[in-house]
Amino acid sequence: MMSVSAAMSAPAWLARMTEMLKAGQTKEAHAEWLKFRMRYPDVEVSPELQRQLETVN
Repeated sequence: MMSVSAAMSAPAWLARMTEMLKAGQTKEAHAEWLKFRMRYPDVEVSPELQRQLETVN
């Protein structure tokens, strides 16, 4: 069974991760980021968002 996030479009998934960061869920957002990159390796992500997602607090 696919996870919910794996079925999301790239823009929806990025929006979800942005909301997770705003809510202080950095570890969870980072875990989603790793899954996102496996599913969408070529999608352009803003450098600022990418930096936030790759930095785990």
